[in-house]
Amino acid sequence: MLQLQQPIQLLAMGGMAIPLLIHLWNSRQRRTMQVGSIALLEKNEQNSHSRIRITEWLLLLLRCLLIALLAVLLAKPLWRYNAAARQKGWVVVDESQLAATYHHFHTTIDSLLNSGYILHYLNNAAAAASFADTTQPAAVTNRALYWQQFTQLDKQAPAGLPFVVFTSNAMQHFTGVKPVTGRVVQWITFSPTDTARWIECAYAAAGDSLRIISGASNTAATVFETAVISAKTGAPGFVFSNQHGLLNVAAFGDTAVADTATLHIEYAGNNPDVAYVTAAVKAIAQYTGRRIMIAPYTGKQDEAHPADWLFWLSDKKLPASNARHVLLYDGDKATQQYSVLPPLIPGMQQPVALLRSNTAATDTAHVLWRDAFGQALLAGTASNGQTIVHFYSRFNTEWNNLTWNSAFPVMLLQLLLPQNAHYKYDNRTLDSLQVQPVFLPAAGNSAGSNANAATINLTPVCWIILLLVFITERLVALRQKRRANAAV
Repeated sequence: MLQLQQPIQLLAMGGMAIPLLIHLWNSRQRRTMQVGSIALLEKNEQNSHSRIRITEWLLLLLRCLLIALLAVLLAKPLWRYNAAARQKGWVVVDESQLAATYHHFHTTIDSLLNSGYILHYLNNAAAAASFADTTQPAAVTNRALYWQQFTQLDKQAPAGLPFVVFTSNAMQHFTGVKPVTGRVVQWITFSPTDTARWIECAYAAAGDSLRIISGASNTAATVFETAVISAKTGAPGFVFSNQHGLLNVAAFGDTAVADTATLHIEYAGNNPDVAYVTAAVKAIAQYTGRRIMIAPYTGKQDEAHPADWLFWLSDKKLPASNARHVLLYDGDKATQQYSVLPPLIPGMQQPVALLRSNTAATDTAHVLWRDAFGQALLAGTASNGQTIVHFYSRFNTEWNNLTWNSAFPVMLLQLLLPQNAHYKYDNRTLDSLQVQPVFLPAAGNSAGSNANAATINLTPVCWIILLLVFITERLVALRQKRRANAAV
């Protein structure tokens, strides 16, 4: 049906009164004619006074139609129609894996497309999807999150239209909450056939050796191996090179920059908290084999080699420091409470009991950990190239039992040495039933009944009609003018 985006512009149709008045005025104009008798002249005058007639009806209608078309153009006309009625369903594919998808399912996909299904990309419903060239390798892209992309596509597509989705079943693409949909979805998957190998990280260990952690992933599992190699003699399969003062390690077709620096950590405070933190840092150094140096804070700032971390485990005000990262005790109005904290890291099995905490002074920091009541317990801010981590409790058994938890060194490890995400290498897979969205007939989609509607912009059509009417009006006006001149 016809829809106008700005229907108020139709008031411009009132302009059709202008050509009507012009035609009425022209019909009153007198014309000099030669007659053979005064009696005939008197009769003609009597008839002319009795009525006013419009003699150029076609020309009047064309001019009124021009004004009406201009008004419709100003109103921005659209034609709405039921898109779902013209489509049988959608074939949905991952744009970054076109070649692999078509290789596995080309017979099924071709059959669906020939039967009336429309091809769409999972991450972009508006883009023109095509299998025109599946020979080119897929471009390196960010990890595709299929469930999140499906949820967005489900909202954009016409309600009730069935989907047939073709993707990889690699676990890395299925994270978060499983989507709920009211449409019929058939999710067909294929498994990666190769085993991915890569260098997870490389760093300096004791002496001149390097500790290299490599990963391998197939459809069943992802495992990591550690190798300690002399930077001077090397080892088979590993290639070392220096580029711009950086030591590069190459293996398995992957390259990583080795971290040859020593991690400098300083601490301030004369309480038992220091003993817990230093013991955890020493355990991290022993476990990872990294070069880690921990020492008391002296107040001297080395501009050339600032500390990587400063643990300010004191209630005193933090002095000016050029440490790259700072963890400090923060907050005011200490309150006593007993609650069990939610896990901060995956796999944290032992619960952490919170006995006392401070109230966060501001709520502008990026909260990393909250207590059971939703109050900030660990938060981070960044300013002038320095990261500050605010801890609103203490590393003390009078405040919590965090330091007795076996996950305490692991938490500090992730804080001091964040691990690189290796999602793009993870080839573990899920079963086909695990990837299917939850079907709930009453769910529908957020677009409602309007999801079925598609629109066609009628503005170009109206311009063409307007041009044709204008040309016709000019031809008719020219023809009538010639007739009038011939009659004189």
